[in-house]
Amino acid sequence: TADQVQEQNVELMNESQVVAAATALRALGKPVTTHVAIADVPDGSPAAGVVESGDVLRSVDGADASDPDAVRGAVREHRPGEEVALVVERDGLEKRLSVTTGDVQGQPVIGVLLRTDYDLPVSVTLNTGQVGGPSAGLMFTLAIYDALTPGALTGGQRIAGTGTIADGGAVGPISGIRQKMAGAHEAGARWFLSPAQD
Repeated sequence: TADQVQEQNVELMNESQVVAAATALRALGKPVTTHVAIADVPDGSPAAGVVESGDVLRSVDGADASDPDAVRGAVREHRPGEEVALVVERDGLEKRLSVTTGDVQGQPVIGVLLRTDYDLPVSVTLNTGQVGGPSAGLMFTLAIYDALTPGALTGGQRIAGTGTIADGGAVGPISGIRQKMAGAHEAGARWFLSPAQD
């Protein structure tokens, strides 16, 4: 529904802001620690009633839950119907849990949505207005970096741009490049940064 799309765009926007802050701070040599958390447990999923939204994953089958890909890889080591041993932190307490994997097209799943949480050494707040989605990540990163370094990163030029930002700093493709460029031109930007793919 339109409301669900809006909700998803808000979540993507929030995530892009946190990733941007982490990326900028790392570029400045600041320590940023991460952990994998449960973003959501859909009703009817194999993990429903066992894992809760907000749980922080510490390990899967004894291996550190270092990032979402590591978690997914550990689950894929199983066959559908097998047990996956999880250690989570919930309300400051460590819990040992077991989830029976489900089957999605022959692949084992535990049926949770993951997110990466960041422990930032400084507080970062961005005023984004009414925009949504992840495609401002690159510009958020540059703006935060600019705010935390002396001088103007733009050299005084009015620069607009777009691009997603991934944990680790990779810039990703976006959609609606023509509309974004037209809007930037109307707002008086002379330069426009864009990922090589769109």
